[in-house]
Amino acid sequence: MKKFDSVNPNLWTAAECLDVLSEGEKEQILNYYSRNGLTFASFEECYEKFGYDYNYNSFRKHDDGIWYYYNVYNPDCEYDTIRLGGRYSNWLILKPESEQFSNVKYDRERDINCALLGDIDIEAMRNDAEKTAREEYPTDYGRNCTEEELVEEYRRWAFVPTAFVIDGTWYPIEEDEEMRANFEKILANQPQDTLITIFDTHF
Repeated sequence: MKKFDSVNPNLWTAAECLDVLSEGEKEQILNYYSRNGLTFASFEECYEKFGYDYNYNSFRKHDDGIWYYYNVYNPDCEYDTIRLGGRYSNWLILKPESEQFSNVKYDRERDINCALLGDIDIEAMRNDAEKTAREEYPTDYGRNCTEEELVEEYRRWAFVPTAFVIDGTWYPIEEDEEMRANFEKILANQPQDTLITIFDTHF
């Protein structure tokens, strides 16, 4: 199995060549997009545009010009997919433009998946989490806490991911209070022009 570089060795770090991609399979993919009103001059043109959406770029062209199917599943990995934003594309909340740290022109009509630290409104994210906690509390009878305790918990974890990567090191957090505190300590020491990027990892 060929190794691939990755920030986190537990992600997709290996790929195994399985078989040659037949001309019939290429034609099947072209027909699929043709039925959806998308016509391409060649399979290569089609796959360059939609390969990731179709099957996470599992088809790869070798130097000999032949396309092969790869198994990108790593039996030792923790996640099977990783996407920019994904299910958390609307997680970040930006400060109003008048309060931004930078002069970056964000497209506020779309989901924000990355932003400079100084432009993220962390307090607004905590307020949003508090609103969610108060809405959920009356209907969640399984919680052994008061409403205010739930609010405090939601606010405390509002800007804390499941894990984070910084300077090439992977830090898992999950629901560990010590790791959460470590994340906040590291974050507090980052310059305001640090780029924060949100990824969605799926088990």
